[in-house]
Amino acid sequence: MSKTIDIDYAIKKTIQVHPDFKEELTNLVNAQCQHINVLNFTSQYGARKKIVECTPDDFIIFICEKLVDLYNVGISFFNTLSGEYKEQLFNQKFGNTYYWNAKKILDIISNPDVNAILYFKSNPHALLEACSLVVKARYLDERIITQNMDLATYMDVNSYKNYTLNNYCTTKGLIEKIQRDAERQKGVTNVAVRKTTVNKCLDDIVNGSQLSRAHNEYTLDGTLFATQDRGKRPNQEDSVLIMTHPSNPEFKLMVVSDGMGGVELGEYASSETVKQISEWFNKLDPTFYYYPADLQKAFNQQIENISNNIYHVKNRERLVSGATFVGALITDDKTIVSSVGDSRAYTLKGKKLDLLTSDESLVWRLKYRDGQRRPSDQELDDDRFLINNNVITKTVGDIDIGPIQSHMIPNKSYDKLILLSDGVTDLLTQDRIKVISSMNDLNSITKYLVLTAVQEDAIRAYHDPEHRDRVNAGKDNATAAMYARR
Repeated sequence: MSKTIDIDYAIKKTIQVHPDFKEELTNLVNAQCQHINVLNFTSQYGARKKIVECTPDDFIIFICEKLVDLYNVGISFFNTLSGEYKEQLFNQKFGNTYYWNAKKILDIISNPDVNAILYFKSNPHALLEACSLVVKARYLDERIITQNMDLATYMDVNSYKNYTLNNYCTTKGLIEKIQRDAERQKGVTNVAVRKTTVNKCLDDIVNGSQLSRAHNEYTLDGTLFATQDRGKRPNQEDSVLIMTHPSNPEFKLMVVSDGMGGVELGEYASSETVKQISEWFNKLDPTFYYYPADLQKAFNQQIENISNNIYHVKNRERLVSGATFVGALITDDKTIVSSVGDSRAYTLKGKKLDLLTSDESLVWRLKYRDGQRRPSDQELDDDRFLINNNVITKTVGDIDIGPIQSHMIPNKSYDKLILLSDGVTDLLTQDRIKVISSMNDLNSITKYLVLTAVQEDAIRAYHDPEHRDRVNAGKDNATAAMYARR
């Protein structure tokens, strides 16, 4: 018999007693799917007693059943809509956040040849994604969906419905299958090849919390670091990603994306960009690690795909939504860096800082022939003050962004690879970037790059009508990511 009601009760009461648990709730639930620790739950209201006999399998079943509830909510909500743009409205309000992500997972575990419990035990990234979806929808998202019901209540109301899921089964049929799957593999422990460290950055992207906080700091694997700050902007429109491939911790990806087009549209473009690239990387054949030329083609094609997806969701409705992109893939002996817009990639070797990318901007088109002539450090420093400095000529979200600017460099050609949004590069001189990036304390580099950008004005020594006299600290969201070679 399912213990979903008991688990749900224990989580709700724990949040009620300890509201600060919300910040780490995804990690807590994910951990219970692998090893039960009842001390993570409050003893008040009998919450702990409710789950004292639960197993990790019970928590996985709980996650599966709540994913089914999300799918049912999606069908019910879609049926309440009408009009020519009902699909766009559905995707904007529910589909892109929950429905399609839940359906993607349910389509896998509904396959008769796939044991749902073993699938999650063997795929820790998929388990984390499922936990993030459920936690956000069930306990963190307080939006009113319809008929004055919040999302959690709407999930309860629709949990009793039975909709066709796919060619395999209905939603009720899937619940029954999951119960059978649990009985068939009872007692099997986590079978993942290697223990996966929870990636807080990826978790925040999946559950949408990265954009909700004014300041974020991440580190992973002792080599990947990222920091972002809202600055003086009311909203965070930058998104950042650091992750390792689920089959190979040496296969790494990091991305900085700066959204534009207004608050909601900018947030959508940047967050969708990093989310979709993370999903692509998670499913990527790990053998690409040894074939960088093929990987580069696949990487750039995926960037084009994401741009096309954003265009067809937002921009065909004449809503201008776009984002810059600068991303790096670290393979066996090569690093691939691809970019769109004016977010930058720098390499540092010893004390030598080099700008790898070219800004796809009006200034670079007019002054440097789209990067055919490389600017000096002094020109880069002075360009920050130009009136039209932030007019970019290409974004992820354009209908056609090809060809993608892309570089392949030997890993041994650098010690550190740094990705920056213009919220950092508009405030810091090239020399300041070099000095901070040369620090020995790896954990502090992205932090100081960002904090300097949001705390210290950039002041120009000379006055003329084509340039600003200063760039105000924190004028924009500031984001930095770094890979430091061991």
